[in-house]
Amino acid sequence: EDDRFLDRQLVETQYLARMARLYLAALYPVRLAEAPVWVTPGRLTALLRRRWGLNGLLRGDNLPEEEQRKSRDDHRHHAVDAAVIGLTDRKLLNRISRASGQMEAQQLEDYVFQSIPPQPWDGFREEVKRIVARLTVSHRPRHKTIDFALRKKGRDKTAAQLHEETAYGLTGERSERGDPIVVYRVPLTSLKPKDIHLIRDLQLRDDLWTHTRDLSGKEFEKALVEFTTLDKIGGKPYPWRGIRRVRITRPLNVIPIRDRRTGRPYKGYKGGSNYRYDVWELPNGKWAAEVISMFDAHQPGHESAIKRQYPTARKLMRIFQNDMAAWEKDGETVHGRVVKFTSSGNTLTLAPHNEGNVDARNRDKMDPFKFTYMTAGSMKKYKFRLIKVDETGHVFDPGPRDERR
Repeated sequence: EDDRFLDRQLVETQYLARMARLYLAALYPVRLAEAPVWVTPGRLTALLRRRWGLNGLLRGDNLPEEEQRKSRDDHRHHAVDAAVIGLTDRKLLNRISRASGQMEAQQLEDYVFQSIPPQPWDGFREEVKRIVARLTVSHRPRHKTIDFALRKKGRDKTAAQLHEETAYGLTGERSERGDPIVVYRVPLTSLKPKDIHLIRDLQLRDDLWTHTRDLSGKEFEKALVEFTTLDKIGGKPYPWRGIRRVRITRPLNVIPIRDRRTGRPYKGYKGGSNYRYDVWELPNGKWAAEVISMFDAHQPGHESAIKRQYPTARKLMRIFQNDMAAWEKDGETVHGRVVKFTSSGNTLTLAPHNEGNVDARNRDKMDPFKFTYMTAGSMKKYKFRLIKVDETGHVFDPGPRDERR
């Protein structure tokens, strides 16, 4: 099955490459065969990258050459591939293509390593390394706009999902921390041993706890299924036969949905994604931040809680996901991007501009990569500011705010 998946992906990639060639060749007033546009096979690029010793430029430069691999955890691997493709002329491509039709995979690799010089010119690898080291990766920002003018014309649309789909019942109770306690239904078989005490119905909670006590893992899951098939429990008629879902409670801040006539909240929804991250300068010079949820951003009368408390506060930045930023650390300027922001602690999550697969790598305890977290106070300390990086990698940095004229 894996082979079929890979084969399909390769065929689709080849088709896309041919279509891209047709598109680019249309820029030239000549026949397709004469257009200075050609496609290089990924396999050939990989062979040349290895032959010229470029696999270790981004990761594993201290490993033996046979153990070096292309690193997809660094976005700059595309630039390394571009350097190889830029040096793959039609003469070399045709020579390798003819050889590949007559040789096995290992024979072709030996042919490439014997017939192609170790480097296109002296100092090539060091030159590529120097250029790649100073590259700044450009990321496409995710500025989801909200058009309030269209809303007035009845043609409004949301920038994203306003809230999650599950509707929560409001109990009117609160936890010890003051959070509202809500109730909602879940499949009985989805429960874990630690969830039993959350069941709303006291009799059901006691009966299920008695039936599953001291069980875990597969035994607990089997007991849950068995629970719905019993006729009696403790010698009494069994009321839970065929039950599929149970109501459980948990403390959760939700968006209340109110009755239009009475204004009384009757259900709630958990907020969905966040829209933006606003940074303010307070009258005393300190920085403060607040996360604007997608739901709040779409409310016509929404007002910033910070601006309401401090009418003279000045907004410094409006930050969206994938925005490019710069900050000072250990005497150096770091270029990075905004990965996400959370309302818990109004925290901004950042990663260097070149790092890829960041979510999975941050969870991997064996990977040295870790996110950079900032609050408003640390943003001021590290002279955080937004920058622009165009598609060619040019950086437009206004510099730290206290150094601007």
